Amino acid sequence: ALKSLKMEIHGKAAQIPSLKNRKRHGGKVPFLDPAIKYRLRVLDYLYKKTLSQHNIPPLSWGTQKVVLIVICARRKVSFDADNVLTTVRDWLEPSVKKFGKGVGKSRGWGIGLVDNDKYITGLNKEFFGI
Repeated sequence: ALKSLKMEIHGKAAQIPSLKNRKRHGGKVPFLDPAIKYRLRVLDYLYKKTLSQHNIPPLSWGTQKVVLIVICARRKVSFDADNVLTTVRDWLEPSVKKFGKGVGKSRGWGIGLVDNDKYITGLNKEFFGI
């Protein structure tokens, strides 16, 4: 059984975009910028390619509770670590939603390590006092 997984993302792919507060039409309609969707699809590709290169079968914790720790390196621009954590939590869900709004609808990105991000407890630098 899968006990832990460490992922390191470097370079341009590591510039994880924020999914939080992405709205249009006066903040009423959720909107995902196509450039952000493309970057998430690149992360999908890199993840799946890495598994394939090492002959690792698809991984999933399903509905088990998971602790996620996101450590972000220094960036030249300001960013909100909580927003990055939210994006990573969403990315760990499957591309086709199994729960909540839009069940059965494909988002076009997501790696399926967990069935639903509600099973993820996210920790960032503030939790550790960094």
